[in-house]
Amino acid sequence: MIPFPFSAIVGQERMKLALLLAAVNPRIGGVLIVGGRGSAKSSAARALAALLPPLSANRNCPAGCDPLDPCELCGEVEVEERPTPFVALPLGATEDRVVGTLDLERALRRGEKRFEPGLLARAHRGILYVDEVNLLPDHLVDLLLDVAASGVAVVEREGVSVRHPSRFILVGTMNPEEGELRPQLLDRFGLLVASEDLADPRERAEAAARVTAFEVDPVGFRALWAPEEERLRARLLAARAVLPRVRVPGEVASEIATRCCREGVEGLRADLVIRKASSALAAWEGREAVTVEDVDRVSEYALAHRRRSARSAPPLGPAHRPPPAPPPRGPDAPPSGGEAGRDDLTPVKADPLGPLRLPASRAPGSGSPGTGTRPDRAAIGGPRGPCVTTRLPRGNPLEVALGATLRAAAGRQPPGLPGPTAVVVRTEDLREKVRRAPVRHLFLVVLDASRSMGAHRRMELTKGILLGLLEESYRKRDEVGLITFRGGAADVVLPPTRSVRRVQRAVEDLPIGGRTPLAQALEVASQVLQRARRRAGAGVRSVILVSDGRPTVGHGSLDPVHASEEAFLRLLRHDARILLVTTEPPHVPVGLLPAWAARWNLPCITLEELGARRVRQLLGG
Repeated sequence: MIPFPFSAIVGQERMKLALLLAAVNPRIGGVLIVGGRGSAKSSAARALAALLPPLSANRNCPAGCDPLDPCELCGEVEVEERPTPFVALPLGATEDRVVGTLDLERALRRGEKRFEPGLLARAHRGILYVDEVNLLPDHLVDLLLDVAASGVAVVEREGVSVRHPSRFILVGTMNPEEGELRPQLLDRFGLLVASEDLADPRERAEAAARVTAFEVDPVGFRALWAPEEERLRARLLAARAVLPRVRVPGEVASEIATRCCREGVEGLRADLVIRKASSALAAWEGREAVTVEDVDRVSEYALAHRRRSARSAPPLGPAHRPPPAPPPRGPDAPPSGGEAGRDDLTPVKADPLGPLRLPASRAPGSGSPGTGTRPDRAAIGGPRGPCVTTRLPRGNPLEVALGATLRAAAGRQPPGLPGPTAVVVRTEDLREKVRRAPVRHLFLVVLDASRSMGAHRRMELTKGILLGLLEESYRKRDEVGLITFRGGAADVVLPPTRSVRRVQRAVEDLPIGGRTPLAQALEVASQVLQRARRRAGAGVRSVILVSDGRPTVGHGSLDPVHASEEAFLRLLRHDARILLVTTEPPHVPVGLLPAWAARWNLPCITLEELGARRVRQLLGG
């Protein structure tokens, strides 16, 4: 595949600079590119690999080690020049493909136990690229975290024990609309940069013309840009040569520390990344001393995903940002938003109730709590998840366990077997892998923030529910999301996340007031569930609807009640467990929630009953 020239990418100057800095100093920790579809994220990552100079490598090492620094995989040293590796990590890759496994051909033909390296070995000294990195399965994220931290891949599997170097520039791309990235992996990226949509019509036209020309004649287009690519390559080599001589003056080091303290970042990683990135920038510009201006230019790359006020997450689109806090208003000011009779949006603090409990309930047609059929938490035999054991296959094996199969065959093999095959494998020797895919659980809270929630400490109790969900969600690595509705619209205040800190911040000062757009909230909940299913596949999704069930905003030609019922029917089709929590007084049960619970056999409790049992027990989590 012929990559698009790096120098031919129109605009995206911040993204290109971040990638070049990581290429000047690979110890920065890589780059995460956040942006929507069609913003040249993948093209830029692939173009960077083609821009990098070739490497001197040992021909007889699968990891392509430096001939002067061999590893235990290296054979006899034989020097060759090879392009800088560019390895794409597929989202559906197995552990064997990523870390390596037993060489099946050698084991069968010669009876030798030899390691066949995986993608982490191939990426050594090059670029490891993960497209849609936020969708990477958890077991692969765990592998990547270990290697990214140490620069060494340790493989202990199928009777093979191997250590080999795996130092690479980690480049990830993600669309924030598809979900967030695990905080541990997010912090491993040294720099974060958002790709930008081209706002200038002339730039957009030029970008489209270049892409079209490249698609028609990739070879000719690269030849046309070859002089500019060579100029960038020479500048990159010169910057790498200057980098060891670059120094950070004392006043600049103090400025970096002061800035990180002011931004409230945790640990020293931000300080180190800023020092390395600003040094790389100085080297890129041919200077041997870092200036405060260099720090200004690179700080946001290092701080965007690390400052505490940034919610520990990549930038989200406008639709996913929490609504701004209302401005201070005097006692004589008119209601905001032009809504007649609308209450003031009053911040309400969470009630520190600790973990709350819910009464048990049964699902319709099911012996398990919640709605729908509860999936088996073992989820054994699926194509994803870590391998936990091996077994005799029931029919054709789903995935052959090579080590276990060969051990079974070797155990009955007579010594000195003649012929070209050292080990004969029969059907009865076959073993298959058993994978245990962790079941994802999403708790989506749909919270009524209209003015009726301001009475009887209802909002305080509701916020206590959210905070109570954190106790086990953090331990089980489940997700919590929050949708609020008030006035005339519903907002995704908190997209599904595993970050305890983000949930705590989201519920601290939720304003209330205005009308009750229940139908709009249920529509937004359906959209969030649909995105969650695309992102995570099979899993358990639970919706906790907290409202008095008295909608006051319709939708289209439908009145508020009928619009809400239509939206609730669409929500039911998503096969999610649903818990209805009514906030209306017990002596005035006129809202929709009790009626819906009776019609569809759903659990429905009052807000006061939340102190009896855990939310998880009621929903089967």
